[in-house]
Amino acid sequence: MNIVEIAAGSDDFNLLVRALTAADLVTTVQDATDITVFAPTDAAFTKLAQDLGFDGDTTDEDAVFTAIVDALTTLGDGDPIPLLKDILLYHVAPGARTEPTIDGSTSIATRLDGANIMPMDGALGDNEPDLADPRIAIADIMADNGIIQAIDAVLLPIDIAGNEMPDNSVPTITELVVQ
Repeated sequence: MNIVEIAAGSDDFNLLVRALTAADLVTTVQDATDITVFAPTDAAFTKLAQDLGFDGDTTDEDAVFTAIVDALTTLGDGDPIPLLKDILLYHVAPGARTEPTIDGSTSIATRLDGANIMPMDGALGDNEPDLADPRIAIADIMADNGIIQAIDAVLLPIDIAGNEMPDNSVPTITELVVQ
């Protein structure tokens, strides 16, 4: 079975398959060979929806998906599909990579032009500095066309404005003296 067939046959990847379908990437992932898909679980998509302001029923996958699409519509200036496509392509890397190979890498190129994932200390660093970086939740799911690495958060190739963490840092001695 290929990566999409495995994802479609699992209750853990309903939202991923729905996103691939909406972005018209099902055939792209099915036909690709020798790839790694960092596959966000449904819980990862729910976490993203919450990070984007969703406060509804987290067990309602339709509501979760709608909240993500609404947020991407705002971020994408009225069209969620280009940004959704970029986010999904950011989850696909050339080369079938096992978890130890990923952990031993300093940078992993993705199918999103010019965007890399930066593995560090068991996390997969992305371009959104204010949200927790994903970790591999289920490793090395083998498929005919590559490997699925199930992850616990959605990788983001952009820094989303407005979600900066509050500055809770302790002032330095110099800052105290200046005050």
